Amino acid sequence: MDALMTQLVAGLFVWINLYTGYDIPDQVPEIIFIDHQQLEAMACEGPCPVLGFYDPARIIYLDNNLRPDSNLCAQSVLVHELIHFVQRESGQFSRYSAYSAWRLREREAHHFQKVFLGYHGRMHLFDRRLRLLQMNARKSRRLAAAGVTARAAAEESPTGESPAETV
Repeated sequence: MDALMTQLVAGLFVWINLYTGYDIPDQVPEIIFIDHQQLEAMACEGPCPVLGFYDPARIIYLDNNLRPDSNLCAQSVLVHELIHFVQRESGQFSRYSAYSAWRLREREAHHFQKVFLGYHGRMHLFDRRLRLLQMNARKSRRLAAAGVTARAAAEESPTGESPAETV
């Protein structure tokens, strides 16, 4: 991990500690950027919109198109995976069945990912598969009717593309 990523991860752990109450870990996970196809094979065993994956061997895999050093949405994906790291390190949810623990970990990581984005004044809408919703004209009108601002609808995606270009 280069110096910039090391500083970023340290700062994100401070944020995680403040907002979640999880302790700042003594060790940090290894962060590896890999091709999307490799990430799909690892996390989903087939095509899926995965952007990050936490391996309990203390490794976070991120899609190599993500730029967490310069993109807030990509940072939120890293926050999500770092939360999985601190969950495992703390033993949180270990008293539950594997399936229940997985669901609780995901729910909490998604929640704090959204809190992180909100803290930075960003609002991104992800569907259940963490795919940024497409912002075509019809959806933009529907969002506007629901009170979502044009700024929120025009936010950048985790990979730095405009929402309309996100697949």
